[in-house]
Amino acid sequence: MLLLALFVLAVSPSVGRAQPRQSAEDQFELARNAVEYQDHEKVIELLEPLLNPVELLPTQALVLQAREWLGAARWWKLDKVGFKQEFTHLLKTNPLFELDSFYYPPDMVADFQKLRTQLIALQIIEIKQPDPKEPVLPTHTVIVRTIERRHPLVTVIPFGTGQFINGKTGKGVVFLSSQVLFLSANIGSWVYLYRAQPDGSARTAALGAMYGSFAAFAGMVAWGIFDAYADWTPETVLEEKRLEMPDESASMWQVAPWPVAGGFGISFGTPF
Repeated sequence: MLLLALFVLAVSPSVGRAQPRQSAEDQFELARNAVEYQDHEKVIELLEPLLNPVELLPTQALVLQAREWLGAARWWKLDKVGFKQEFTHLLKTNPLFELDSFYYPPDMVADFQKLRTQLIALQIIEIKQPDPKEPVLPTHTVIVRTIERRHPLVTVIPFGTGQFINGKTGKGVVFLSSQVLFLSANIGSWVYLYRAQPDGSARTAALGAMYGSFAAFAGMVAWGIFDAYADWTPETVLEEKRLEMPDESASMWQVAPWPVAGGFGISFGTPF
């Protein structure tokens, strides 16, 4: 008899050999199918060992989904104690969880909301309210420019004035020094003729120097006017800033005096 039993074990591949254990993930997928077919008893049978007393599923997302299905199945089976137990575990992990009112019946959703209220009252779970923040007023960007305006009449002032105002300091020095030199020669020649009263070649030389220096002075003045007008611009941006202004206090234009050489400054604000 013993030999017969040994023979049967030897020839039968399925007898006496351990069956491969089903993984937690596979069992979870079987429970998903049972939920779709509304087989509540099968859902409880498959998910209870995966959650209690130890959670065997590998991720928190799978655990929460399994507790939702198990709690709903217990509600359908009129096991309100088991329903509260599973959803209490779920709400401890995620107090903001909500049952899908489109998928679950209104009575189940109402029981779930009642359970959440009780857990909050017992201070088992806590729903943190967002910190109040000060209201942010709408703003827009304002470009504030400080502008130097110039009048074209400054270009006709001699002694390099137009060049200095245009920022051409080197040219201004040349026109200033040359015009002062020629004007000084003209005045000196006139004083010599008036005081010394020379005759002959001396008088001729003094007259030539007087008229020649005046012509040179007039020529440099004309050249300076032409050069200054060629470089003249009606305005120059001295400074530009970008500001964030509240809409309620913004204005299209902001004007402020700004004394500068050769004119005045105005700050314009252009809203964008």
